[in-house]
Amino acid sequence: HSIKDYIASQWGDLVMDTYIRNNVALAEAINAGEPINIYDPRWNGSKDFSSLTDEIRDRLRRYASGN
Repeated sequence: HSIKDYIASQWGDLVMDTYIRNNVALAEAINAGEPINIYDPRWNGSKDFSSLTDEIRDRLRRYASGN
């Protein structure tokens, strides 16, 4: 079993499906005091955070509609 499977077994539906990949660009963005999507929008992690934002928004919409 993966770490995500273990966490999902403990937290259930609170675990998001989106996976944020690690990269040096994230640490560089933090050190530069810039959001990753501004610092390096081409970085995979930037795309991952965008996907996470979409996933959270979609879950909130479903929650608000009662589904």
